[in-house]
Amino acid sequence: MKLGKLHNLGTLLILVVGLVSGCSQEPTSENALSRSEKSIAAISARPKPTVTPVASAPRQLTVFLPGPDGKLHKTKIKEPSDLANKQLWEPESALTVLFRKAPQFIPANTHLTGAIRKNKDYPDPGVGIVFEVRLNKKFLNSQLWKDNKKAKLAFDAIIETAASGINETIMPSYPVNIYVLVNEKPVTMLGKVKVKNPA
Repeated sequence: MKLGKLHNLGTLLILVVGLVSGCSQEPTSENALSRSEKSIAAISARPKPTVTPVASAPRQLTVFLPGPDGKLHKTKIKEPSDLANKQLWEPESALTVLFRKAPQFIPANTHLTGAIRKNKDYPDPGVGIVFEVRLNKKFLNSQLWKDNKKAKLAFDAIIETAASGINETIMPSYPVNIYVLVNEKPVTMLGKVKVKNPA
């Protein structure tokens, strides 16, 4: 009888040890993967922080405004916020301001189609900086150019404003050659006025 009891007790102990071992087993890879996927899903579901772009600080632009006295007036103008936010190159922004501020000298709806520095990296000191002011067709088709003085003054205003913007941002000691183009062709005449291009 004692041997039978011992045998039964031994069997009971083996069962208990087996149960304890089963409970302490590591989770299966399937269970671990399930928890990992849930964690990734929870992280993905978190709301992402909103990034607000920082507006650029307006610059003081140098603009040569034509005056009723037949002269150009060098004027410092605070860059409008809409242009500052676009982060334009300074000559491009200054020319846009010129077109807005001088409607009596610049044809309505004139705008830049490009403001391009051709020899961007290492300009030849003998050639200097080559800069193209590209304008839309509206610039040429205007009744304003019947007035020869207005035509010359408007063209000079574009050249001086572009040159000033370039000299204030890059290599002021270099000569600047500015081309005014419409349809990628240099403008040589405004009305009956022959203009120097490049200037």
